[in-house]
Amino acid sequence: MQVNREFLSTESHGFLSTRLYITVTGEIPTADGAKLLAAWLSKRVTAPVATLTVATQAIAQVDAARLPLSSTDELGRMSASLNQMP
Repeated sequence: MQVNREFLSTESHGFLSTRLYITVTGEIPTADGAKLLAAWLSKRVTAPVATLTVATQAIAQVDAARLPLSSTDELGRMSASLNQMP
């Protein structure tokens, strides 16, 4: 079996060029976008918990702490309950 090395070299170069193009134009921006989305979501989820932590520490020191009510989910209901505490 005879292999045309010049043809094989040309085909390999074409495949590698296409693969590099796909990586640069698609995979890298997608991965960067996923990282940014993950960072934004983690801050959005943990911000109410941090606010509750500060408020509960203030309540523990018998200080009048008021929490902003920004949602109606579990954290929002917990904030409302903490606001009703004397």
